[in-house]
Amino acid sequence: MSSVKLRIALIGAGYWGPNWIRTIIGSSSADLVVVCESNSNRLDFVQSTFPGIETSDDFESVINRSDVDALIIATPPESHEQLGMKALAAGNHVLMEKPLALSVGAAQRLLSSSQLHSRVLAVGHVFAYNPAVTAINDALRSKVFGKLLYANSSRMNMPPPNARHSVIWDLAVHDVSISLTTNLAKPISVMATAGKLRHPSLFDAATVTIVFDDGSMSWHHVGWLSPERVRSYFIGCESGAMEFDDTRDEGKLKLFGDGIDTRLNGGNSGATNLTYSAGEIRLPRLDRTSPLEAELEQFVRAISTGVPPTADGYQGLLTIKILAAAEESANNGGTCISLLDEQYPAGKLI
Repeated sequence: MSSVKLRIALIGAGYWGPNWIRTIIGSSSADLVVVCESNSNRLDFVQSTFPGIETSDDFESVINRSDVDALIIATPPESHEQLGMKALAAGNHVLMEKPLALSVGAAQRLLSSSQLHSRVLAVGHVFAYNPAVTAINDALRSKVFGKLLYANSSRMNMPPPNARHSVIWDLAVHDVSISLTTNLAKPISVMATAGKLRHPSLFDAATVTIVFDDGSMSWHHVGWLSPERVRSYFIGCESGAMEFDDTRDEGKLKLFGDGIDTRLNGGNSGATNLTYSAGEIRLPRLDRTSPLEAELEQFVRAISTGVPPTADGYQGLLTIKILAAAEESANNGGTCISLLDEQYPAGKLI
């Protein structure tokens, strides 16, 4: 990797922006050149919280600066297509916070623009960079548990203030990205059931089902009805299982060996207790690098070496296709939406 630091402009200093500011400031491979924000109160906050950081409210001037190599765009999703297209056309590499866009067409246009201008397009699927997900990937690629058969996740919390998009777009985006990171098979269909249980116009509870072309499946339960944060992701394999719970302070990832079941072939005359239990349970030591740090480092690496980041533009587009299909399915009573007519490239695209 080049010893020259990547010069970054952060676009958007709202809820997630300060996390990016701290991460870039602490990086040995990137410099924060300027923070751009249209809200003057947020700019005041940045100036008082991070003294010495240059700020601007002029997006057009920032994307044309000669001392900026790349943009991290952390603005509301409605602005992603417009800002991203302008940034790429101006020659900037772009890391777009999730979701990449709010429609399949917009996501496709962003990906196509990144290819046209030979720029890196990364997507802020931060859970794809979680050390627990990295460890899950390592276990799956080593075949220690055999083939991945299914995944099941639950992600619950209270609704965001002034929600403008359903819980599918707000929460399921995380677990869909984990599913696409860990399962290398091609998704072929999506089904979803959802309800507007408290919110008057948006789905606030849903279950999204994804079927893959190797027969594996994943179920993702999301909701805004819980006062407590739930962040559980379970993977069942041929000869073991893995459970990732991001709410735990320690032991976020558990690896389960084959279970023990004395009921099998026990018969009605068995003279022993008939029980079942988990097999060996291991708590692997996880990397202490924060997911946001890992995400930034992969973005820098992609620009300097051409190696795509885990959550590249292709994963961002595929995630949008699944979320859009889930919303369509939920609006039509849970009907199955086929992805077989989608055009898939031969490999990952930046």
